[in-house]
Amino acid sequence: MREVDNASFYNSMRWRKVRKYFLKRNPICRICEYEGKIKSATVVDHIRPITMGGKEFDIKNLQSLCESHHNAKSAREGHERRKVKTYKRTR
Repeated sequence: MREVDNASFYNSMRWRKVRKYFLKRNPICRICEYEGKIKSATVVDHIRPITMGGKEFDIKNLQSLCESHHNAKSAREGHERRKVKTYKRTR
């Protein structure tokens, strides 16, 4: 399965503005906060990944995360995507 290149989306002016706005309004990592820690968020994460049907600019689909929590979440999602197999029908 080929990974989707989202570079053009994440480099777009619209995304950069949404990201900046969201981090300003939500400066603490959501997971750290849940764990009772206070750590600055550096990443705006799509709760449901775009590649899995998540809405790109839906504020309800965004969360602020620190780099370590974002990397852990992305690794889990990548592992799950690799587990899904697609089969091509032949006649």
